[in-house]
Amino acid sequence: MRLRRSLFFLFVAFMVASCARFQEEPLEWSIGTVVPEHYNAWVKPLQIETTGIRAWRVPQGRVSCCWKQPRNTISESITPPPNFVLVRWFAFAERKFYGRLVELPADLEERMRRKTPSPSGDHKEPQDTLIFGLAPGGQIVIWLMNYAQNAEEILRVQAFEQEGDLSHFEVRLENYDAEHGDYIKQHGIQYDGW
Repeated sequence: MRLRRSLFFLFVAFMVASCARFQEEPLEWSIGTVVPEHYNAWVKPLQIETTGIRAWRVPQGRVSCCWKQPRNTISESITPPPNFVLVRWFAFAERKFYGRLVELPADLEERMRRKTPSPSGDHKEPQDTLIFGLAPGGQIVIWLMNYAQNAEEILRVQAFEQEGDLSHFEVRLENYDAEHGDYIKQHGIQYDGW
């Protein structure tokens, strides 16, 4: 009887350990914002929601060049990727406020787990970074990437113009104009091609 009981517990322990091996590891993913060159923005904290699990805010602040080269990404490994992201920003070149609640694809986590080659081609990594590109005119382009070379556009939506107080950005606007004003006067704001 003892032998049978011991074998039973050993069998149960083996089955539990075997099943645990087949569970997917938690996905460590990142999220951030980028803008085109000469199109600086002030991005309010991204408001992120993973339905039924968690809602939180991701700090962003000043975002400058460059498109597809994110520097201010925030990593997360506790929860699955979000279902919804509220993104709001002030576009310095346009002197406008934009915002949009974006519903992300239902298969986002599966797509983020897909591995693509590294630039050197010697190994593969998951496309686990979600990047919101904020373009002139309020266009939002969303990519999955691990490196800019294999960024995949997954969504393109139009943000809505919002009310805002320009006086909060007086000093930042002066600094922006000193750095980019001549370029914008000479070339204008490019509203297409994103």
